[in-house]
Formats: sequence, structure tokens, C-alpha cells
Amino acid sequence: MPRRTLSLAPILLSLALLAGACGSDDGPAAPATTAAPATTAAPATTAAPAATTEPMASTGGTLIVALDAEASTLDVHATTQGNTQKIGWHIFEGLFTVDENFAPTPMLVDSYTYDEATYTYTLLLREGVSFHDGSQLDSEDVIASMNRWMVLSSNGVQLAAAVVDVRSAGELTVELELNSPFPSAITMLTFPIQGLAIYPSEVLADLGDGELTEYIGTGPFEFVSKTPDVEVKLKRFEDYVSQDGAPSGMAGKREALVDELIFRPVPEVSARRDMVITGEAHITESLDTEMLSSVEGAAGVEKFIIKPFWSPLTNFNKQWGPTADVKVRQAMYAAMNMQEAMQAAFGIPEFYRLDGSTMFPETDYHSDGGSEFYNQNDPERARQLIAESSYDGEPIIWLTSRDRQWNFVIATVVKQQMEEAGLNIQLEVVDTPTIRSRRAEREGWSAYDTANLYLPDPSTWVILDPSIIGWWEDAKKDELVASLNTEVDETTRKAIWDELQAYIHDQVPTIQYGNFFALGVKSTDVKGYQGTLFPFYWNVSLGG
Repeated sequence: MPRRTLSLAPILLSLALLAGACGSDDGPAAPATTAAPATTAAPATTAAPAATTEPMASTGGTLIVALDAEASTLDVHATTQGNTQKIGWHIFEGLFTVDENFAPTPMLVDSYTYDEATYTYTLLLREGVSFHDGSQLDSEDVIASMNRWMVLSSNGVQLAAAVVDVRSAGELTVELELNSPFPSAITMLTFPIQGLAIYPSEVLADLGDGELTEYIGTGPFEFVSKTPDVEVKLKRFEDYVSQDGAPSGMAGKREALVDELIFRPVPEVSARRDMVITGEAHITESLDTEMLSSVEGAAGVEKFIIKPFWSPLTNFNKQWGPTADVKVRQAMYAAMNMQEAMQAAFGIPEFYRLDGSTMFPETDYHSDGGSEFYNQNDPERARQLIAESSYDGEPIIWLTSRDRQWNFVIATVVKQQMEEAGLNIQLEVVDTPTIRSRRAEREGWSAYDTANLYLPDPSTWVILDPSIIGWWEDAKKDELVASLNTEVDETTRKAIWDELQAYIHDQVPTIQYGNFFALGVKSTDVKGYQGTLFPFYWNVSLGG
């Protein structure tokens, strides 16, 4: 029976593609070379850096981060909400994490092997890792967390379809048996958004099907309190067991250098900027690009740019109202002038680009499939599609928010474009929590504004999952997704994605407007911060 130990560097088709995501004022880093699938990777030793329990250096103080919205929960399994994740990965850790090139790196896993004959991963956990409640990490914690994650997380659901069994093979050993080769398995286990955070099995046993209320992890910061609409407070975990090795992205040595870490929701973008300039907060991200001059002209602060960052996106309700008719969605898409929308939202050309591919140009999965449908700016074609549809002029209820001003600006611009083609767009401007609440209902809305993160692999795009809000149920799409998730030959897999990308443009489950890059501002007192797609505040200090 062939058996080998795998190298994390060449195992993926996916996370290594994220190299361009680490932003700075100098622009993106060069993209990494796409690696071979797991089934063809060359044997090598896979091991985590050695753990250390040595006392950590500390500069003390309280670091305050101004966020653009409230984190409705800190349960990272249960939502893709960005601010839940940004706070959560300081409390919780996964089996793997990403380095500065977004390649997978062991976190709670020490090493692992893969048996090609049985499609089984054997994961050896690090020894001596403590949860915040003092209990020790073991295989039962991983199994309980993985079983829950495979129900709640979109990536977990995709992986679950290929899982035969997750079982303990010892106190620190977990076996993950699959039913076939699955080229993005490690991607699913690694990707930080709605990632496989490991919770204590006892907490999950007590939880049942209820909502997580005990936030106990293994991370460098532990939970203190959550005051709705005010703040989430964390403090340094004094018994944190860090890995050795130079810090690299989210991987390597982690040190909580401040005593407390506080996240405050401040939906008004100018208020967030002013908090940093006046010293009420130390750092904030995703400012309006028109604020660049005010940031550059302020004393005691400095800008940072994250490039690439996000893609503004509108997700449609495919099961209710006018947008349940694909012809209506196609008409909306045909009417849009993306240059006008992106220019209005982001202004300065260095902060945006036009591109309709779900995958960023920095990745090997960037695709021109169906690109002829992007940025059509063709109201006549839109009117023709409306005539072919079931649309009779009823309001198309579109939810947007000023919490992210660029969403609101884009919605305002494309509303006018669509109305000129004969569509009745009812724009409802609400706050982000209201959007989250209303979009969970299958009726009462047709579209809502959101954004795509930089995806590690096309298979991780949540819209492809028919259980995800918007509910894209489509047999051809499902067939292509199944092929994408099981094909191990890179060239063939890329061709499958090209076909699926073209089908996305044709069926319009969502509309992507382009890519934009984030402007942030931080106090000059903040040292060691990296302006990245996945922002973190370990290894970050205040002052000297």
C-alpha cells in the first residue's frame, strides 16, 4: 500500500495562488507558482515549527481597532462575516494556516501523511497545546470541531461530501478518510474565512444544536467580553504555546505583544478615519479612497494599501421575486456600465480595476470564460431580455448599506442604468445587520450588496453552494462543481473552471463589478503591522 509524507508547499492547486494578496504601498507581491495536486506531489517531510513555552516579550498597552460593522457572533464556523473572522482568528486556531505567500502551513497539526490507496490523511497534532480554559488539545477536540464545521461552513459542506470518516487514532492523531481524490481538501482545511477553528469538544457537547456562547480557543488572545454595538475585548493568553520559526504571514511565531486587543464597530467611515487621526483608535481598514489626501496630510498616522483586496458583488435571490427569472438577471447585467460604477465608487484609478472573473488576475484560475457578458453597457439588449422575461414592472427590492460606502455608490449608479433600460429598482438603504437579517429570509428581497474576498480556489466560492443565501439551484452548475472538486489534472481542472465561469456570466447568480484595493490608516505608534487581506494583531506592538 503506497504511503508517503506530504509537503505543504506543493500540495495545493489553491492557496499558493494568493501570493498577490499581501498589499503595501508598493503594490502586490508577485504571484506564486501554482503547485501540483496532492495526488502527484513529490514526497517530502511535513512538520510544524517546534513549539515554545518561553515567556513572550511584551510592550503592553491596549490596541484599539475600528471595524466597519458589528460582529454579530464570534462563532467562525457559523458565518462568512468578515469581522467575525478578523476577531475570531485571534481567539481560535485551525489545523493549518497561511504563510506570507498564502501557502498552507501547519498550525495545530505537527505533521501529516496521505495514503493514496485509501485516500486517508493521518494528522499528528502538536503536543502540549492549551485551550484558554486550561484543557489540552487532543484528537477529540478536532473531531468534534470538524464534524460541526462540515455542517455549518460552506467549505466544510463541500469537503463533507467526500468524507467517509473522521476518527481518532490516538490522543494526538486524527484520520480523515475520503471516498476519492479531492484536490482542494487541504484548501478547505486551511482557508481562514469560515475556517476550521478548533473548539474544545466539551464546549461543543454542551452546545448541541444551539448557538456558540463560550469562545474558548488556543490562540494568542483570549475572549474577555462582547458588548453589542460597543466593543469586543480580548486579552493576552499568558499560557499560549507558540510555534518557533520566523513569522510569515499568519504562520510562524505568534506573540501577543499588547495586554488587550479591542475591536470597536464604527459604521461611519469618516468617523473611523477620525478616530485614528485623533488617537481614539490605532488602526482601521477599508476607508473611502477619496480620503487619501486627508490621511496623507495628517500628523502621527500613515496610510497602507491592501492590493488586491475585494470585489464588489451583488447577490440575487434566485428563488423569489423578479430575479428568480434568469432573463431578468441577464437584463440587469446587460444594462450595466462597470466603468461608471467603479469610477464613482473608488475614484482614483490606482484603487480599482475592471475585471469580471471570479478569481483575481494574480491567480492561475483567472478566467476569460464568458467575459463578453461583462461590462456590456447595452440598454437595448437589456430591453430585449426584459421583453422575453416574465417581468411586468414590479419593484425589484435591492438591499444596500452606507456601512460600506462603495456598495451604496455602486448601487446608486447601476440603479439609474437599469431604470433607463426599463427596470423598476427599489433601493432600500439599511444597516449591515438588517441586510444580514433580511437576506436570511427566502422572500421579501431580490438583491443585496456584498463583496468577494480574494479566493484561494474557485471551489471555495460560497455562491456555488445551493444552500448559501441566494440559493442557486442548477443541475448544470452542480455537475461542473462536482467535476471541479474531483479532477486532479491541473489543465483539465482549469478548463472545467473556464466553462463554469462562462456559465456564471450567462446565468448571473451574482454580479461582480471589478476589483478594488483597500486604503487603511494606522497610528505611527503601531509597530509590526502587516497590511494584508487577513489582518492580524499578534506580533504587533505599541510604541518604540
